[in-house]
Amino acid sequence: MLQNPNKFIKLVLLFGILGLLFIEVTFHCLNAPNKQDIAEPEQQVADVYGVSPTAEITLVNIDPFTPLDIPLGANVQREIFYLCKDAGVPFEVIMGLAYTESHFQPDVISRTRDHGMMQINECNHRWLRDKGITDFYDPVQSVQAALLILGPLWEKNGPHGALMAYQYGEAGARAKGWVSSPHSRQVLTQASEYGYAA
Repeated sequence: MLQNPNKFIKLVLLFGILGLLFIEVTFHCLNAPNKQDIAEPEQQVADVYGVSPTAEITLVNIDPFTPLDIPLGANVQREIFYLCKDAGVPFEVIMGLAYTESHFQPDVISRTRDHGMMQINECNHRWLRDKGITDFYDPVQSVQAALLILGPLWEKNGPHGALMAYQYGEAGARAKGWVSSPHSRQVLTQASEYGYAA
């Protein structure tokens, strides 16, 4: 017969708790990710962002965008930067074009009925509205409109040819030989000020 049943119950409870702790620790150790499990996602991130898998992944590694010293906010510039990446047109060229066309003024209307920061002519407004452009005076939408015009021309005609077609239309650029124009040279000179290298 037990002399102190309370002491026995306490010992049973203590050993029971210790047993449960041992089981939980063992379970976590057996299911902890091994080095290979961790290395695979790290390598995937490295492949996507073009950095070493041992590099510290920071916003500096991931986000290649650096705002320019121009009269557009950093968030607007970042949005435009990624629109340019998607369209395959260098951000610096679009900024050089915005400078040349309007000096970054969003609400300009020219004598020839060109509107907004990117000076989108009224002859293009209808089809651009069909593509989702609703405000030609919004800087981001103005750039979207410009990229819808310029993007398809960029790879096909090169920088000068694409910029000539942006200014004169494709027929006008063809008539001028797709070589260059004062406008295209001015845009690319300004783009080089922003870091563009052809």
